[in-house]
Amino acid sequence: MISSKEPEKNVKSCSLDLIHFDSFTDKGARTSSGKKIGLPKICTSSGFYLTTLDATRKGDIKSKSNLVFLGRAPLKGLQRYLAGKTFTGVGEISALNFTKEFQEKSFQILSSKETLNKELPLKTKNLIEEMRKSWESNKEVNIYNVFLLELGFSRSQMNDISEHFGDTIIKMLNTNPFCLVKKIKRLSFLDLEQIYKRLNITVSDEQRILGATEYLLEKIENERKHTCVPTEVVLQQVAQLLAIGANTIEKVLRDNTSLFFFGTRRGKPIISTLDAAEREQNLIEELKRISENFEASNNRKNFNAKDIDISNDIELSEEQISAVNTALKMPISIITGGPGAGKTTLVQRLVSIAKQLKLIIRLCAPTGKAAKRLAETPEIKVLKPSTIHLHLAYNAVKKDKFDFMIVDEASMIDVDLLLELLSIIPEGASIVLIGDKDQLPPVASGQPFKDLIESEKIEVSRLTGYIRQDQFSKTVRAARSIITGQLPHLTDKLDESDFTFIECPATQQADAILQYYFDLMPSILDVEPQDIQILAPQRTGGVGILRLNELIQERVINKTQKSLFTKKDRDLDVEFYAGDKVINRKNNYRKSVMNGDQGTILRSANSNLVVEFEGIENGVREVEFEGLEKFQLDLAYATTVHSSQGSEYPGVIIPVTSAHSHMLSRNLLYTAITRGKRHVCIVGERRTFEIAIKQFAKDFRYTHLCERLQNTI
Repeated sequence: MISSKEPEKNVKSCSLDLIHFDSFTDKGARTSSGKKIGLPKICTSSGFYLTTLDATRKGDIKSKSNLVFLGRAPLKGLQRYLAGKTFTGVGEISALNFTKEFQEKSFQILSSKETLNKELPLKTKNLIEEMRKSWESNKEVNIYNVFLLELGFSRSQMNDISEHFGDTIIKMLNTNPFCLVKKIKRLSFLDLEQIYKRLNITVSDEQRILGATEYLLEKIENERKHTCVPTEVVLQQVAQLLAIGANTIEKVLRDNTSLFFFGTRRGKPIISTLDAAEREQNLIEELKRISENFEASNNRKNFNAKDIDISNDIELSEEQISAVNTALKMPISIITGGPGAGKTTLVQRLVSIAKQLKLIIRLCAPTGKAAKRLAETPEIKVLKPSTIHLHLAYNAVKKDKFDFMIVDEASMIDVDLLLELLSIIPEGASIVLIGDKDQLPPVASGQPFKDLIESEKIEVSRLTGYIRQDQFSKTVRAARSIITGQLPHLTDKLDESDFTFIECPATQQADAILQYYFDLMPSILDVEPQDIQILAPQRTGGVGILRLNELIQERVINKTQKSLFTKKDRDLDVEFYAGDKVINRKNNYRKSVMNGDQGTILRSANSNLVVEFEGIENGVREVEFEGLEKFQLDLAYATTVHSSQGSEYPGVIIPVTSAHSHMLSRNLLYTAITRGKRHVCIVGERRTFEIAIKQFAKDFRYTHLCERLQNTI
């Protein structure tokens, strides 16, 4: 809730005023403080209006677009406001009694413009005097708060509205009825329809159709990460939302083609927002720019095995050598391959050749873990690999000049991040994207890595590793079987295979997971339990990450010590202690901690948390999480599969239960299994595992980048 007692978050004015107009008397219109004010002649309806405080101070309102008609007084909003933290000692019952007692005069009472009834109890008078003091100290934002509370907004939504709109919300409500849905979190289209009903604002069916279509497209992108949607699906959902015929909706959309983008995806008509279409077009323009300005020097000849530095007796395959030559000669190229295909070795040799050519090289990856893995060899570590986000942040301060960029784990890059990355590639430089096209799609919108490959407009080198497939571990073989829809060979003997499947019913899965986490797998791998990572499909459930983290924490943490921090996750109070393994969930450029980085809580410092992270360059380092930053931390004994992308662990345990079946898919299992370097153990139900391997459509995304690339490049 906005209050002068709280720190100001933006410079926008959030000052509104309430006007009462009585057309049946000669008193005219008056503000909440009793000041007489002029209204536009077209405002003939009696009742309460809302406008900016600046307009009432000037004494005249020239346009109806600067007014919102409330009709009845916003007493519900006033009641909620008085019961909030701004008014100490009031509470819900006193706020309700006050608004019931004084009704429309409540605002003038609070503004000290009405004399209190002498017959009021002394206790009530004293309470009102305290309310008046708080009202006076917050007079610039009182009506703004009351108005938003009247419309049913939450505290966080109110903060969003003040940040995005300020007092321009009045004009916005009159001119752009559906803008709120785009800007305010957790505000549904149906919520907005109720708001306009309360404000007596009439919205045409055409406006409703256009607003609902844009709302649904953005909702689908935010929740499902599709950047376009089949037109047929949109027509059905808008028709259901508005109770308007699909034919009528289609006609309105076809009559307003300038407001949306229409195209086809694999022969099926699709529709997207203009923002999504413009983003894809900008990405294509950047690809064109890089291609047109690239100048390969004459010394980028075709290299063979003799030219490439060989170490550790590792000989490059023909497909690896071909990939190196393509990456060095082309402005934009892609290298894709699964586990065991030789991507890591290829990156090392690619860097070696680029150095021989005296190229200025940059290496980056989407996550801190992936960037750290790049730096595991001394030759690459000296090049200081970083996350993409950090590279973008550095580039914003000082434009970086380089010749050649290598991006690892590129399948994790969403369409927005790839656009940002391509935009900083200098004129004449080249870029190679390296990744596994069969991994889960990015956490955010789109799937540009897959789209670029599918378009066949970018040079793609495919690594199979078949030349040494007899050397593949059981885990690699299992992953390769799963991604083709085949059931891998299963055994429960940990001492016979690095890929094991422990079948047990749901009631025993948690106990089995803990046994393998604490005892069996650490013994086989000669590591500590905290080096093992549990990867679950979802947060909730008996073997979801919330419950598993709770069970593990009970065994590894001495809870006689004081909890350092508590936060809510779903309906659970999650406690954090010194020694807890945690994961950071948000990029923090100021402290160089990225989303997905894992660390250990060391101690508290005042009310802050000090967490130790393993850095890329300087070993371990301590990071202090202050204020709201602490809420970016989660326990990390168990994490979701999605949050593990770009990471590797000595051992991985994966629960597979029917309770998570709506999340389980071929790509999710494949991604989880390929996180394990030395051992992977699946615990759960075989039938559920077999069904999941057959599920591949769950990870499909509708995008239009592939077709647009094919049509423009």
